[in-house]
Amino acid sequence: MKFKVNSTEFEKVLSKVIPAVPTRTPMSVLENLAIEIKDSLMTISGSDLEIVLRASLQVEADSDISILTPAKLLYDVIKNLQDTALDITISDGFKLQIKTRNGEYSVAGLDHAQYPQIPDFPKEENNPFSIAIKGTELKNILEKTVYIISKEEVRAALRGVLFDFSQDGMRFVATDGHRLVNYLKRDLAFEDAAQYVVPEKALIILTKVLEDHEVKISFSGSFVSFVLPGIELIGRLITQKYPDYAGVIPLSNEMSLQLNTRELLNTVKRLLPFTSGNLRKIKLFLESDSMQVTAEDMDIGNSAKEMLPCSYSNDPMEIGFNATLLNDLLIHSVEYNELLFKINTPNKAVIIEPVDRKENQELMLLLMPIRLNN
Repeated sequence: MKFKVNSTEFEKVLSKVIPAVPTRTPMSVLENLAIEIKDSLMTISGSDLEIVLRASLQVEADSDISILTPAKLLYDVIKNLQDTALDITISDGFKLQIKTRNGEYSVAGLDHAQYPQIPDFPKEENNPFSIAIKGTELKNILEKTVYIISKEEVRAALRGVLFDFSQDGMRFVATDGHRLVNYLKRDLAFEDAAQYVVPEKALIILTKVLEDHEVKISFSGSFVSFVLPGIELIGRLITQKYPDYAGVIPLSNEMSLQLNTRELLNTVKRLLPFTSGNLRKIKLFLESDSMQVTAEDMDIGNSAKEMLPCSYSNDPMEIGFNATLLNDLLIHSVEYNELLFKINTPNKAVIIEPVDRKENQELMLLLMPIRLNN
């Protein structure tokens, strides 16, 4: 069996699929890519059995074939070739002979039948839990949520992002127990309610292939499908019920602190090296028009403080945060010029929202303070 393909086009397709191939797995067969050619359409799949990535490319082929080939070796060969035509022959012994104008490469493959059955997404004509969204917009949403996903193994549901369908719109929620992000897209509203938890790995891989194209997201049973032009990602959902995130959002945070996002971020970055221990404590002393930010490493004796302009609506107060968590939150909020901190007491959750809201979008962040006497 023979087929012809351009090396640059081949490399682009391989680069989209390779992130799904596990580097370490007890099932060594998963270290291969599954290549299928039918009616001159080549489909390449990679999987770790939890996620599947598939990408397609038209080729010149003299017949249909299915084969497995070592993912890393094939990708390393193709990505290092200059833009050139490839003549590829697949023998009865599942060996790929790749010929260019100046070279020849032989890659040992395997029978496609050795590949385990990988998840396939059911095709439904009228899926009630299916949305279409621009790839760049989805990437922006994921960048605002995925970093807050919990790294703890205890509660499986917190290891992913909640996709919450409701009449209010589509919510994307993530929490690690210390922070919470609640991103509402109002122009995606649904008559029926449903919740699905997409695991972190699938979303991280998805962000690598998102481009300025429409993405169709569909949920069915225990799987989610993300379809882009020429590529599909299928992921196995986390089936554990997501906790009641709405129940932890305080309703009585009446003190308000408004300040410039980038100014606070730069201050936190400068003071972060002066924090210590797991808490990485940073203190904010709030007054009506200014805020003093301090950090101290008591073990060594280093300390730092800065003053920032702000607008604060109540009596002077001191509140503490983990500087690392606050820094991460600010990094992912720099597109907003100013942030509003809604505060109750120094020991209760603080709500953080952008001052200027975008049309049909609402971003709400929750950050737990740390006790100053610790």
